[in-house]
Amino acid sequence: MSIVGNILIDKLRINIPISILEELRINAEQRKQELKNILIDYFYDKKAFSVTIAYGYLRITLTPTRFKPNDKAIYTDTNLEMPSEKWLLNLFKKLGFDKNRRMYESANITWIHLTKNIITDNRPLDYIQFLADYPLKKRFISTLISSNAINSTLRLSTPKRDTHKNDIIGDRVFIFYDKTQELLNKANKGIITLKYPLTDDEIMNISSHGGYKIENNSILNISNLNLLRCELQYRYKDKIKLIEKFINPKSEQDSLTIATIIDLLRKKELYAKLDEFYTKELQDVVFYKLPYEPQAELTSYKKAFAELLNDSDLITLELLYDSFNLGQIFRNNKAKLQRTNTNLYREMYNKFIQGQNA
Repeated sequence: MSIVGNILIDKLRINIPISILEELRINAEQRKQELKNILIDYFYDKKAFSVTIAYGYLRITLTPTRFKPNDKAIYTDTNLEMPSEKWLLNLFKKLGFDKNRRMYESANITWIHLTKNIITDNRPLDYIQFLADYPLKKRFISTLISSNAINSTLRLSTPKRDTHKNDIIGDRVFIFYDKTQELLNKANKGIITLKYPLTDDEIMNISSHGGYKIENNSILNISNLNLLRCELQYRYKDKIKLIEKFINPKSEQDSLTIATIIDLLRKKELYAKLDEFYTKELQDVVFYKLPYEPQAELTSYKKAFAELLNDSDLITLELLYDSFNLGQIFRNNKAKLQRTNTNLYREMYNKFIQGQNA
């Protein structure tokens, strides 16, 4: 699977009720250690998974994108790629979910992060700053974090689920960030060995956008590649059941279970269904206008600034800002306003919604 355009499950938590294990006469502590021993063979790093007991559940938390392929070759441990549906189904079978219907029908998904990477024509920061000022269709809070001269992360989230709890953000979160910068800054990884070889079309697409030194269709230098990542994060049963209802509209279940995941994997339909859901969610909240429609109005602050620009002599106005040591703020805001008239929205719509990454 290519590093761009495909749906990725970046985080998955499965909660198995201890009461069900007791009903099946399975010792929770013993089962926890057995699961850890199995997962060591499926992932490069122990940080890619955890098995814990808390609040009456045996919890399995996975980062599927950090999977270890079945062969003995050495690959770079990044979360850019997703294992095949066959690999994931085999893992769940190895974990014992196919042995007892009672257990895997009661095992709920309580965390799931759905992710995509796209290659952008401009630096990801331009798109992030544009979206930070773009009015959202639904009730989300927009926050720019970790901002500096070359990088920023945009977090779009619902309000806190429970004001009495310590959740920093809500239970439905969309995050846009520069994946290349994350790999370079946090992991110090510029040259990576992919787990799946790239096709000729993928190589052409990546090469035309700054990726280079592609050897054997799998060794890639991403230092100059603009990878914009959008991650949709869901927590708690009441939000994750949106996925269950999307996958099974007639379902009477109030949560997404590992049984649903396994059934779709067996039919080789899981990734396609999650991709459809991911696209629908982005379109409902962010990309709700067709790419050639007039775009939404700027926020009130930006609109006021735009009117000021339109009614002023720009050179004089910039000198005035400079006199108050605010020249950079003026130029940054001017640049943002100019970008609203470019094709940034259209490009993101085409690549995230329509899947055009060429």
